[in-house]
Amino acid sequence: MRKKRFTGLLIRVTVAVTFIFSVVSTATALSAGESRVYPVVSELNVRALPSVQAKVVGHLRHGRWAPVTEERSDWLKIALPDGRAGYVLKNLTADTWVKVIKKEHRIILMKDRREVKIFPMGLGFNAVDDKIGLGDGCTPEGRFYICQVIMKPTRGDVYGPLALRISYPNVEDARRGLKDNIITGSQYDAILSAIHKGLMPPQNTKLGSSIKIHGGDPGADSDWTLGCMAMNNKDLLELFAAIPKRSALVEIYHDGLQDQNYNDENYVNRRTRNLKHFFDHHARSLTLTPPAQTPNQWRAGDIVLMDTGIENGTIYDHIGIVALEKNSNGVPLVINLWTVGSKLNKMELLNGDYPKIVGHYRLFHPFYYGL
Repeated sequence: MRKKRFTGLLIRVTVAVTFIFSVVSTATALSAGESRVYPVVSELNVRALPSVQAKVVGHLRHGRWAPVTEERSDWLKIALPDGRAGYVLKNLTADTWVKVIKKEHRIILMKDRREVKIFPMGLGFNAVDDKIGLGDGCTPEGRFYICQVIMKPTRGDVYGPLALRISYPNVEDARRGLKDNIITGSQYDAILSAIHKGLMPPQNTKLGSSIKIHGGDPGADSDWTLGCMAMNNKDLLELFAAIPKRSALVEIYHDGLQDQNYNDENYVNRRTRNLKHFFDHHARSLTLTPPAQTPNQWRAGDIVLMDTGIENGTIYDHIGIVALEKNSNGVPLVINLWTVGSKLNKMELLNGDYPKIVGHYRLFHPFYYGL
């Protein structure tokens, strides 16, 4: 029993380490401005050499960007989040996608990080809030993909010449729905399974369904839909002609500031602040009292945010993971990237004086982080 419990602990720590430091390493890799691609299949084989006979050294799931370091005929060499590199078939990737800024009523055709064209759009009758459930009239926010193309919809007056269904509800929506008892455990599992495979998630839950990019009348002139993104018909056809017909990424932001905060590559401290936002929604918030005073409320695998006192615009400027190892006083060490050179170290950072503990979280469930 003790061995099983220890194994589970190692899995939890490994999951947390992989998630946090892959975010940091991915952000670092992209800061140099390389071109990026994402798969248009559910799982893309990454091979050691540019050949279909070469050994598979990794996989890239749909919805994940990867920087391109080399182009060779029909192959691209990419870097995976864990630092490994390999080759993928170019025709199974794309760099064209769709960005939506709700507050500005804009749909933007993107090529990698470059804006190609901006189109006006209309939203749901509640154009402000994030979608929570069936009938709320809200347009969801988050990362999705096109999971169905409907040509010549039967209600052409409503949808125009075509409709692009996006993959709502996504994993984040499912986790929130399960936590708030909006969906059942089996519905949660079904959503995760569909997203994992790049398919259409269940469209029959109380989270709502049938969120599309479509045309119709009055098009982009007003917020008239039930939560969809409405375009003028000619704009919709132009957008459709430019993107992958299925699995094209669709990122929906509340406003331009959220887009900037999530994607600005110039400020390292913002990445930790963005992670705090994620943990506030998807992890259990725990005590900020140092473990010397509350030892039973700290576990290996917990995530801790710290304020190092540097004037950088946020108190959430450092992050680490509570380690299995402890110092001579029984206080856990923290796995982190404090030192020069971004080398992983275990340090005494939970003694209470410095740095100041400003966040302490425990993950609810590891399933999402393996997707």
